Amino acid sequence: MCCCVLVWACRDTTGNFEMAAALAKYKCMTAMHKFYTVEEWTGFVKAHPEAHDYVAVSAGTSDGDFKNITGILDACPEVNHICLDVANG
Repeated sequence: MCCCVLVWACRDTTGNFEMAAALAKYKCMTAMHKFYTVEEWTGFVKAHPEAHDYVAVSAGTSDGDFKNITGILDACPEVNHICLDVANG
């Protein structure tokens, strides 16, 4: 059996909840932008339970990003993918 993982994550804030819900129908991953709050994440997971296997919470390298991602993962244990967003410059 052959498998190809497709992750949608191009630049800044294009990985959004609307895109994730649409791509999850095709079993495609979306790396979410890192600016969503815990409240926004819990709302998305409740509204789209079919999508949680196909989204990744994103974080940069700052302490604030770590605090945010920790809060999201604590509040949404069904989400189990992480994207580390490290600048290339």
